[in-house]
Amino acid sequence: MNYAPSDIPPHESWNEAERWLWAKLCRGEEADFNKEPEFGAAGHEGICDPRREVRPAFLRAIALDDPWRGAINSRGVRIVGAWIRQPLHFGNTTLDHEVAFEFCRFDAPVDLNSLHTLHTLSLSNSVFTASVNMENIKTVKSVHLRGAAFGGGVSMAAARIGGSLDMKGARFQGTVSMEKINVAGSLLLAGALFEEAATLAAARITGMLSLAGARLCQIDISHAHIEGELRLGRENGLRTSWGKDARLLLNDTFAASIVDSPDAWPEHIHLDGFIYNSITGDAGGGAMAQREAAWLKWWLRRHRPFTPQPYKQLAQALEKAGLLEKARDIRHAATEETGRFKVSELNVG
Repeated sequence: MNYAPSDIPPHESWNEAERWLWAKLCRGEEADFNKEPEFGAAGHEGICDPRREVRPAFLRAIALDDPWRGAINSRGVRIVGAWIRQPLHFGNTTLDHEVAFEFCRFDAPVDLNSLHTLHTLSLSNSVFTASVNMENIKTVKSVHLRGAAFGGGVSMAAARIGGSLDMKGARFQGTVSMEKINVAGSLLLAGALFEEAATLAAARITGMLSLAGARLCQIDISHAHIEGELRLGRENGLRTSWGKDARLLLNDTFAASIVDSPDAWPEHIHLDGFIYNSITGDAGGGAMAQREAAWLKWWLRRHRPFTPQPYKQLAQALEKAGLLEKARDIRHAATEETGRFKVSELNVG
């Protein structure tokens, strides 16, 4: 590991903030503008200060160009409280070091399309006022978006994350696309706020997908494969909550288990083809398997129009949990619903 300080001088075109930042990186130190009074007030209110501006040309130089790229030691790049107001383009590039932009502000589009890195990438607690493109990114380790705020659309379609994707407490004002994302760890959305629709259609997640404590309007998880828990419910005093006419799409999705609380589900759920092995986990209010049959039927009726598969799947999960009488009740309910559905079809005809 290269921890030795570097004496590579800054480029003559760099501004004062960039020269200060470079000196910090050469010593293997965090570059935190918020700790230096000479760069103005700390926090997001004071971040739009020309003294804090870091330009994309500087960032590309230290990440991609010699001699600066080779001068960064193994501790990587951690920048706190910077202002990036011009478009940032790192598409189709490879980063040699761990990179963190935390508590920063980005006032133009950010393009990380097809970026590759062997390290962790962190954008935690930063503000993005325009679109962010992270499609097809590939990381060997985790991606951290914890507490970040996104004013425009975010796309992570077909991204491959070698660790976990931490989006806890993040805020999304625009649409969020994570279609066909592949996460080797867990995808954590606890406490996140989604003001528009989000999609995880055809996602593959090796760990858990946690919506515990998230606030959502519509999320499409259809055709996804979740090897761990699908978790809805309570976490850190927050519960999964939904906007008016919210929808959760789970068509043809697999999850190893459902861990939920009774009040964690939206008004409309699409369950046709949804397969799960266990419903014995508890995220507040008791495990689904232990609830009264009336609640389970109410949950199934949130899927419309009627199809028998969700009833059969729930009955199988109850049988696996040893709750045979409750399973028979659900199978009987499916028979009754089938009869009603056929009658309604005849009446329409």
